[in-house]
Amino acid sequence: MADSGATLSTSKTILFSCVTLVVLAAAGCGKPCGGAICRSPMVDRVRLHPFTVVKLPVKAGEPGGLDVRVEALSGAGRSVKALGVFRLELYGYRRHQGDPRGKRLATWTIDLSHPEANSRYWDAVLLAYRIPLGGWDISGAGQRVILELVFNAGGPRRLFDRRILDIPAR
Repeated sequence: MADSGATLSTSKTILFSCVTLVVLAAAGCGKPCGGAICRSPMVDRVRLHPFTVVKLPVKAGEPGGLDVRVEALSGAGRSVKALGVFRLELYGYRRHQGDPRGKRLATWTIDLSHPEANSRYWDAVLLAYRIPLGGWDISGAGQRVILELVFNAGGPRRLFDRRILDIPAR
């Protein structure tokens, strides 16, 4: 009688373990869906890295550029890869305003849902994404600009960051 109780208890434990493993496997963690990555659950916040700078055009009349560095951080504050879409918006700067964003100067959308694109922008030394951007008219920007970042990993949750950048003197 005691042996059948122990066997029943062991069977329940094994069944519970199997069900738990199946549920965890079905939940997945960034599993592929149609060539893209469905979600990036490890990213808790995004940050425009301080190495982000404005690049002046080489010749007068050419468009300006940005050398953007984006960090995706886990809940523990560690840099992780982010699988999703970065939207970057560049605005002029208005001093002494509740919302310092002036006229929108440029918008870029960088899709990092696909592993190839994700690897192309990843900087393994800095553990951040390096995204070179160009094509905006620097002449109407003033002395400062605002760069805003929106990260969407495919769900309803979006992560934001903003950085005010100085335009270097010529």
